Amino acid sequence: MLRKRRYAPLKRQKYAVYSLPANWEYPVRNSGIGESLWATPQVIEELFASDSKLKRRFLGFLRRDCCGVIHHLGGEWLSYAWMTKRGRNGPVHMPQPPEEDYCWIFHCGTKPAFRGQGLYKQSLFMLAVQARGCSKLLIDTEVDNLSSRAAIVSVGFQPYGLVSTWTLAVPKIKSWNFAKWQQNQTLSGMECRAA
Repeated sequence: MLRKRRYAPLKRQKYAVYSLPANWEYPVRNSGIGESLWATPQVIEELFASDSKLKRRFLGFLRRDCCGVIHHLGGEWLSYAWMTKRGRNGPVHMPQPPEEDYCWIFHCGTKPAFRGQGLYKQSLFMLAVQARGCSKLLIDTEVDNLSSRAAIVSVGFQPYGLVSTWTLAVPKIKSWNFAKWQQNQTLSGMECRAA
């Protein structure tokens, strides 16, 4: 018996947004796991050959002139993080921030077996150094992702606001994203450091 796939035409998400202070100093950090590479079409083709969805998405990020860092071990990807470049559009799921000269870290992920070992923080450090010269570096995470929020704060990011997004989708046709900034509004615990 085939099950009908449940489909929600309107999806709402809430994100916590953080900003890195202009006086942030880069501490030298290395997770000590695997190797870190900047994303290129060749790197993506090799490391994501068996995951066509991520490969297609990441090649699209490169076409949008985003930069990414990928950690791997023996040809297997472990973690990734992406950032818009200065003066480019922000991530597709977010509204444009009030500043024009900004970079935005988005779409980060780590394989479950490698979480908690510093790869995400290492990605944030690398992208923050790459973003020097931008008037503001922003990053977002879903509000219920407490471990991500703690890692973001431990790197030195500070609460910047909340964003609510709504995605209206018509299957196999098109989707539309709408968003509302709640700048300077924060959640309880956004500023707490990781234990």
